[in-house]
Amino acid sequence: KQWYQRRVAITAGGEETIKSGQDVVFTCQVNTGGVSAGDISWEKDGIEVADGVSKDGLKLKISDAIEDDGGSYSCVASKGEAEGRAVFELNVIVPPPAEDKITFKPSKTTVKCKSNKGCKMQFKITKDSGDKVNAGNIKFCQLVEGKLENCKTKLKEKKGKFTGKLGSKKTTSKETAGEWVCVVTEDGKETVSD
Repeated sequence: KQWYQRRVAITAGGEETIKSGQDVVFTCQVNTGGVSAGDISWEKDGIEVADGVSKDGLKLKISDAIEDDGGSYSCVASKGEAEGRAVFELNVIVPPPAEDKITFKPSKTTVKCKSNKGCKMQFKITKDSGDKVNAGNIKFCQLVEGKLENCKTKLKEKKGKFTGKLGSKKTTSKETAGEWVCVVTEDGKETVSD
């Protein structure tokens, strides 16, 4: 009576959780002799994978992982009719995008008035990303009992500095007294200067 090996002995896989941009290596540990690189294949969700497979077929490297790399990977080793399979689960966590912080210079609001020229406010507004702030998203407002009032939206921009006139040429510092703030509205979120 001839005996046929029905199974290739293979060490079970495992589960890995990594952040996007990281690398991971899965190792297929075949415990049956005589299994060559040509007898080993890798699959992801049932579809053969060739990229990242080592020459001996025992390792699969996923570099600079993205969310779509997550899933179920299988190392399949076969010898004749016998087959063994190890399953590796990969979870790729994509962190939320960093908040693009808006900075106001000066951080404190000041109103400058000149006779026959009226009053104005000026701010330099920068974003951590270096992206420009759209003038249409900016307004200067008077803070009255915790509410934004008398908002001015017609602003001039020069080299990241935004200037807004408060009132007419005859407006005095007494008429603009109180606290004024600069408000930037982006993606439905308001950022207010100090």
